[in-house]
Amino acid sequence: MIARGITAALLLLLAATAGAQPKIGYGEKKFDLGTIARGEVIEHTLTLKNTGTELLLLGSIDAFVRLHRYHRLQQGNPAGETGTLAITFNSRNFSGTVHKTVTVNSNAANEPRVVIEFTAKVIDEILLTPAHFWFKDAEVNRKTRQS
Repeated sequence: MIARGITAALLLLLAATAGAQPKIGYGEKKFDLGTIARGEVIEHTLTLKNTGTELLLLGSIDAFVRLHRYHRLQQGNPAGETGTLAITFNSRNFSGTVHKTVTVNSNAANEPRVVIEFTAKVIDEILLTPAHFWFKDAEVNRKTRQS
């Protein structure tokens, strides 16, 4: 009889704690930065929400792109609270269509590894081929006219 009572209590405890988990919710997993000039630095902020009942903790954030910085939730995200993740993309070394990913690792029960994707079209304002030009008889800091 005591063994049955302990078993029933353990089952109740397991059932109660099974639902008590952090869960991650996010506004978007894919976004487009649009058309940007080469060399522009664009920041995009994502909102992350803990839709679970326990503290959501972010782990490592793997950026398979040239990201200059990211901000993550410093001390965890209590149940029901939101936080932000700012992704800064420097387009200086890119041209054409760019497709990159950022992986956010956490203790979320529903999705411990979230892959966020973004795209951009990077254009050059002036495209020279070859990437230099030469003016005959020109000097630095002196106006020169060629007829």
